[in-house]
Amino acid sequence: NILEISKLDGWELLESNEVTVSYQYIDNIPYCKASTIYNIPSYKIKNTIEDLDKYAEIFKRMKFCNHLTEDIVHIQIDLPFPFYDRDYIVKHNHFKIDNSEYYMYTATTEKSVPLDKNSVRLYNASGIWKIDEIDAYTTKLSYTWNGELKGNIPNWALNTAWSMQGKEILNWIKEGSK
Repeated sequence: NILEISKLDGWELLESNEVTVSYQYIDNIPYCKASTIYNIPSYKIKNTIEDLDKYAEIFKRMKFCNHLTEDIVHIQIDLPFPFYDRDYIVKHNHFKIDNSEYYMYTATTEKSVPLDKNSVRLYNASGIWKIDEIDAYTTKLSYTWNGELKGNIPNWALNTAWSMQGKEILNWIKEGSK
């Protein structure tokens, strides 16, 4: 359960600058967490996360985000050479707990899409955005995701990939929310 994982303690720090990135293994599966504070109202962050039709514009490594149903999307991510791209099919939903808002996605088999021969399917993809309004103009955003990359990425490169991914995604959210 990605929601419960996002609440765990014991994250190992990878990066701590404008964006903090950390990871931990749970049952031999890597999970990553990135967080930052924006001087942007929370409604602008929420609008960016909710606008799935603009994901390929916001997230520079995303090739596409295609709706299969109202709440299921197929996403493909462009990885740099020599790695194959990654794709996943996920179901997303939004909910509130106390004063925090969550946008969660989890892999699903409710819909299928043929596998692209130049892509690695991430069958366990999951992630959750947590939005906390600090005040009318300041927002804390945390993003927790399953860090499995599968395919031909060597273990020694994972920490760098996770750190880069966390920083890029949160910086792209910032750019897309202005």
